[in-house]
Amino acid sequence: MTTMIADNTRHPLPEHPAPKPTIQIDPVRVLDALAGKPASDQITDLENVHQELTRMLGRATL
Repeated sequence: MTTMIADNTRHPLPEHPAPKPTIQIDPVRVLDALAGKPASDQITDLENVHQELTRMLGRATL
């Protein structure tokens, strides 16, 4: 994608790196850790992962 600058030339838009998680998320480790936990703890852990992924999407720019 390009944008017009004041000098009427086209310049590419800067690439935006993907946002990094603020907490470490390793899907395999998360799923393995859930195996021995009660259902209420599993739900809490999955909600935390969901919240972090939602924050990452909110920081993402297209």
